[in-house]
Amino acid sequence: RHKRVKLGREFVVVMLPEGKIRVKLGKLGKRVVQISPEYDDCHHAAERSGKNFRDIYLRASEQARQEVEKL
Repeated sequence: RHKRVKLGREFVVVMLPEGKIRVKLGKLGKRVVQISPEYDDCHHAAERSGKNFRDIYLRASEQARQEVEKL
């Protein structure tokens, strides 16, 4: 049987041309193990810009990952 581990959470904000996107970081100790852009932020940015939701979500994830790697 596996023991469930609750990840610590931290938020960062990334700036895309379509606007600010909040991104939730799931942390195990000090290590970031999950990056999840906020759905509502991506949805609103896609609606405002007319761009694809998935594209915005993926670019926000990648930008957050790059910023985390700098730390």
